Amino acid sequence: INLVAKKLDLLKESARNIPVVLTPHLKEMERLTGINLNEIKYDIENVASNFAKNYNCTVILKDATTIVATKKSVSYIISGNEGLATPGSGDVLAGIVASLVGQKVNPDFGIIACAAAHLHGTAGRLVGEKSGVRSVLASYIIEEIKNLNKI
Repeated sequence: INLVAKKLDLLKESARNIPVVLTPHLKEMERLTGINLNEIKYDIENVASNFAKNYNCTVILKDATTIVATKKSVSYIISGNEGLATPGSGDVLAGIVASLVGQKVNPDFGIIACAAAHLHGTAGRLVGEKSGVRSVLASYIIEEIKNLNKI
């Protein structure tokens, strides 16, 4: 995401030809948009929505409430917890998105992004309930995803 922030013209060009899903946290969104972190927090929905529209992409903006924005819609995902703010967690989320895309779960990337964010959040919340939110590791989130079909 940090490299994309330096070459937004390439993002726009790429998104004309292929679907793009970005998974920034708030600080990365600040780098992508040039908008101050406090302003993003104050107007998180519009910041994510405007970025998705301007760059023709899907944005999964990670915070206490995750925002999924596309050119046409904004959704709120509330399944997670603060334990997801752990190194590698965003990579797990990106992997879930890639897995759902690869399985052709749905042709709508907004729906895929919402499903991925919900699965990621639910797995993170369950790990937090078992071992405490300060003990959540990306590898634990991956392991917990295997148990989601049991709930």
